[in-house]
Amino acid sequence: MRLAVNFRDRADLALVELQTGQSIARNIILISLLTAIVLGWLLAKYTGKAIADPIEKMIDIADQVGEDSDFALRIPLMEDQHTEIGKLTTTLNQLIKRVAQYTEELQKAKIAAEAANRSKSVFLANMSHELRTPLNAIIGYSEMLHEESKDLGYDDFLPDLERIQTAGKHLLDMISDILDISKIEAGHVTLYLEDFAVQQLIDDVVATATPLTEKNHNALKVKTAKDLGTMYADLPKVRQVLLNLLSNASKFTNKGTITLQVQRVTKIPNEWKKDTLNAEKFASAKTQYLVFQVKDTGIGMNKEQVKHIFKAFIQADASTTKRFGGTGLGLAISQRLCEILGGGIYVKSREGVGSTFVVWLPVHVSGQYL
Repeated sequence: MRLAVNFRDRADLALVELQTGQSIARNIILISLLTAIVLGWLLAKYTGKAIADPIEKMIDIADQVGEDSDFALRIPLMEDQHTEIGKLTTTLNQLIKRVAQYTEELQKAKIAAEAANRSKSVFLANMSHELRTPLNAIIGYSEMLHEESKDLGYDDFLPDLERIQTAGKHLLDMISDILDISKIEAGHVTLYLEDFAVQQLIDDVVATATPLTEKNHNALKVKTAKDLGTMYADLPKVRQVLLNLLSNASKFTNKGTITLQVQRVTKIPNEWKKDTLNAEKFASAKTQYLVFQVKDTGIGMNKEQVKHIFKAFIQADASTTKRFGGTGLGLAISQRLCEILGGGIYVKSREGVGSTFVVWLPVHVSGQYL
């Protein structure tokens, strides 16, 4: 009996020890788990910071280089350059250095190209007299020979002499366009400002343009507002712009109608001036403007062609040059002259329907846009 009691006591003691051991084991596991979690969190935080900080620095430096074009900036190097982050830092620094070199080379090339272009423009501008004088002499002598041949009855010579005159005048027009654009690019444009009656300007332009419009059997209509008053500007340059537009309309219109409309306004629509060189100055400008609109019923242009018509030596497309001829400088010259006079030019066109060119110029030109 006593033996059974002892055995039971030992069993109970063993059971208590077992439960105690299990409790200790659970506590050890729990502490180990908590320790692992804390160590894992600390390790993740340290590792994340070690990765995130260098990457944030790289992004900041890259943003500065992109915004300020400061290629002297470099990403700070890490102590251990053999890690992936260290290799990335080195590679990005090398990339910034190469971009800096390429940018410097491009800048030098741009400066050289601009200098060469200015030299070309200055040369052509200075060649104006040398190119025009002999050509005018050729045209003049051919006209004299034409008159003498006509008086003497040498009618067989007349067609050839007329071809010489036509070719000479055409070449003179082309040379004049090239010299004009060269003078503008070289900054050799001088404004001779004067007061003149706008209606008289319109009458002179219409008288000159009428033979051009009639050549392709077109009708020229003029619509002017009452009391256009006077204008203070460079009369020859304003006339040149209007004649360029009317000549252009006459060239690309056949058996149609060309309309010249003139009015005086106090405000220019934003759509007209969005691509104008002096657009930012119009916001504060308080002045009156003269608006000249040249509308035709010719071949018109699509949106892609309209994008290129004001570029020098470029017409709407290659077939236009073959079919209608010309240097492609008339509209480029007109646009730049308008901007020099403190105004601008706008075009709206629809293929197969026709085009409308709008020129607006200050009533009083100050010459500040030269």
